[in-house]
Amino acid sequence: MLRRYRPLVAEHLMWVTDPGDDRSGTDPRTEADPWTVAVDHYRDADPVAPNPGTDPHLESIKYTGYGLVLRAGVDTPEETSVHLMQLDEGPNYRWGIAGQGGCGVLYYAAAGDVYSHNGKEDVGDRRHHDTDFCTNFGVWKDGAFRSIGRNTLEEPMYDLGTVTYGKLTAKDGENAYARPEYRSRSVLLADTDYILTYDAVFSEGTEHRLSWFTHVDDELPAIHLVEGGGRRTTVATNEVHGVWHDGSGDCMAVVSRRDDLAVTNTEAGCRVERPGGVDRAFRDQDRIEHDGDEYAFTGRAGLVREHDAGGTDLTLLDGTRLATGDLALSTPDGASVAVEARVHDGADVDRVDGRIVNRDDAPVPVTVDVGDGTLRGSVDAYLDGDRAPIDRGRAVFEVPPGDHRWEITGSEPTPPRSTIERTETGATEAVVHFTEAPAATGYRVELSHDAGESWDPVSRAD
Repeated sequence: MLRRYRPLVAEHLMWVTDPGDDRSGTDPRTEADPWTVAVDHYRDADPVAPNPGTDPHLESIKYTGYGLVLRAGVDTPEETSVHLMQLDEGPNYRWGIAGQGGCGVLYYAAAGDVYSHNGKEDVGDRRHHDTDFCTNFGVWKDGAFRSIGRNTLEEPMYDLGTVTYGKLTAKDGENAYARPEYRSRSVLLADTDYILTYDAVFSEGTEHRLSWFTHVDDELPAIHLVEGGGRRTTVATNEVHGVWHDGSGDCMAVVSRRDDLAVTNTEAGCRVERPGGVDRAFRDQDRIEHDGDEYAFTGRAGLVREHDAGGTDLTLLDGTRLATGDLALSTPDGASVAVEARVHDGADVDRVDGRIVNRDDAPVPVTVDVGDGTLRGSVDAYLDGDRAPIDRGRAVFEVPPGDHRWEITGSEPTPPRSTIERTETGATEAVVHFTEAPAATGYRVELSHDAGESWDPVSRAD
């Protein structure tokens, strides 16, 4: 049915599905599995060229009644995903005792391997503490370690390409599960290199447990405790093995599939040495006011990535200012907006560009100051291909709600990607309606005969 009425959804399901998966719960010894029958019929409709489906190009996203999914390196061998769970009080198809249905549980997969796991009923009907046999964080309250608990996904999630950030908050009020002891849990995904978790609690005396578990046959990731570390206990069952880190106060950790990171504590954050560069992470539940020789930062969450090959990436996630050298990013206080800036090296020294995500309901002014003379020659500023005001290297972008790309350059701007609005399909032809792209000088329409592996031009439009 989906194939007839929502063909692209059907194609995406084909792409993510192994025909050997048993999704029906039937006994293969006595019953036919309708899922496998349907998939095989659709996939093998053309015996000469079986249909593998269409790549949906997965993106970071959040779902009410599920939680956050952060992604990096999609469609590459280094592809990484982080699932951070939180249910609300709605009709969720999930249940369980631990964590009010697994709220706060984190699942981490990278480069073809999985680095977190829980056994059957460990986050289901088994009665134990929220952090006993899963990857989670809990505060000591009323004689048990309590996770973040259920709540609506009220905080914005930001996907800025190489950096993705999401945050859960604990429910307040009369029926609060973990508050006031537990306030929030956030995850920053730094490309495919590592994740930075931060759990904010009531005070330095609030006792907590950070737990991490994986399958009994798999290896644990490298866990670097930056803040809130304490006693370490190893735990194992027939299905999982892992660690408990018991301490007090806020807890910050850098977790990675890689074993070649060097992590050191800094004022209000940490420094991460990685193959190919060095990162400086800023993170605290209270406002940071840092004005050092290399960086200036005002806010609660930000990241600077310096690359050995040249160039620097700045990401302002929760704050009003992030600056290094002659480049400074500024946003209004209280705005739900995140800004990324990429400073290029070599041939692209005449260009600074990046992304802006505005989760407010109204336009927000964002200032990018590259200084007078940082870039070669005269430059112009653009937001999604449209010209923006700039004076002596200081550009002010009026950013509407949504995801946007900006650039300051002495060359022609890069047009934003067009999107297909609808198609009118016939037996031998199709009319494709797509959006115009500012700064574009023409459009080329391409067609794939091998599920997106290769593309052939079929038409042009001006």
